[in-house]
Formats: sequence, structure tokens, C-alpha cells
Amino acid sequence: MIAQRDSLQELGIPKENVLITANGDKLVLLNGEIKLSEERIEIEDVYIDDNSNSTKASGLMLKNRKVLSEEGVLSIVISIDPVTNKMIANPLVISRGTFYTKESMDIVMRLSRRVRHLVEEELAKPKPAMPELKAMIKKRDEIMKKYDVSKKLAQANVNASAPVKSRR
Repeated sequence: MIAQRDSLQELGIPKENVLITANGDKLVLLNGEIKLSEERIEIEDVYIDDNSNSTKASGLMLKNRKVLSEEGVLSIVISIDPVTNKMIANPLVISRGTFYTKESMDIVMRLSRRVRHLVEEELAKPKPAMPELKAMIKKRDEIMKKYDVSKKLAQANVNASAPVKSRR
């Protein structure tokens, strides 16, 4: 978190405007000021596996997490304004352990554009339904097949030789 604070300072945000919090910390926003509360929220680790939440990790869940740690995770973050029902940012494609983003920027950009198109198509409907939108997002196979992403990811893993460098 210290590195994140330092990055924010490099962007011109004063150190005193950055709060470093821990799990369970509570923030209070009052009269335009934000402060760390003396109260804490009692929390415990929650493991998420498919459609169930549990505080204990099952054998299958641990096996799945081991596979993910070895093969990586590809996440797509979509931000939608609930008032205007519009996307407020381009889809963010996050790769952890799957391929080096620098060498695969073309894949990431095409994937982001395709996801944006599909989400905007759903949001343009008179009554866009979040369950349908979530189902559409889960149709990653369509995107993966169309752009032959799995093959390109495998090639990117083989061809990648340098760590990702920040573009900023």
C-alpha cells in the first residue's frame, strides 16, 4: 500500500490526502473531510467459490485456486453508472499470470472493445437486465473463440521473456 501511496504522490496527490487502511477499518466522510474512524468492523476471511460464500476453504476450492495460481487469471472489470445506466470507463482487462500485457496489447485492446460493444448493446435496450448482462459477460467463450484468445495466450506465454513495464 505504501507503493500505491507513493504512486499517487508522483501523480501530484499530496501525502496527507491519501489514507492507508487495513481490512476492517472504517472511514467517515463528514463536511467534505474523510477520516479514519476509531471504530472497526469485525471481519473474517471469506472464500468465494462459484455461487457459494464460505469462511472455510473446501478441497475443490483449494484445488481450483492452485490451478489459478499456476495458470493465471484474466479478469474484466466493467464500471456502470447506476443512475444513467452508461459505462463510465472502458472495460479494464487485468491479466495475472496468463500473459505479459506489453506483448499482448493487441489482444487486450480487441477484448476490451468487444466487451464494451456487448455491454453497450445490452445497456441500450429499453430495460437492460443485470442478470442478462452478467450472463452475457459469462459468455467469454464467444469472445475467446472469435479472437482465438486461448491460442494467442499460449503463444504469448511462450514468447514472453520480459516482465511488464508500466506505460505511465
